[in-house]
Amino acid sequence: MAFDVAPDAVVEATAQEALVALRQVASDGSALLLVDVFGATPSNIAQRLTELASDLKLKIVAGVNLPMLLRSVCYQDESLDGLAARAAAGAIQGVIQVSASAPQQQPLRSPSHAATHHSSQQ
Repeated sequence: MAFDVAPDAVVEATAQEALVALRQVASDGSALLLVDVFGATPSNIAQRLTELASDLKLKIVAGVNLPMLLRSVCYQDESLDGLAARAAAGAIQGVIQVSASAPQQQPLRSPSHAATHHSSQQ
């Protein structure tokens, strides 16, 4: 479930709203909370949720990116600790510095050669 937090959200009021949503999805008594930036409003609300929902087992992982989200969805049947570890690993492994140089292109073949030679290059 996605829970949107406005930039100017009041932590306590928004945490109460988030608690209602959290209780709807935490049917097994646990939930992984993914937040964008540690210390920002969504992170503060997630931390407040750990106090408000002391009966639930919650894990918070900050620095969300698409690889983290995909790991979280693909492995959602794992234990909460395992899921949090996979989410963090996905985030870290998903950050790759890509070379700015263009990939080397193979020379184009002449049309007559292409018609007589079949290649399975991909």
